[in-house]
Amino acid sequence: MRPEDIKAAINGAEAHRHQAWQAGDTKAAADLAAQIDLLWDAWRHTQRLYHSAEGSTRARPPGFKI
Repeated sequence: MRPEDIKAAINGAEAHRHQAWQAGDTKAAADLAAQIDLLWDAWRHTQRLYHSAEGSTRARPPGFKI
């Protein structure tokens, strides 16, 4: 998913969570909150510096020396 798609999904889930909360459906609101947390984790993953399509966590910036 693209970051823009993830943000759109977060916004939609937030709106539904708010509606559920106002309607008194705390179970649905809690379920949506958990889904929103997962979506934020996915969005943060796309924002990592030097993120690669392979998901490598060992990527280094150009010129990096140990």
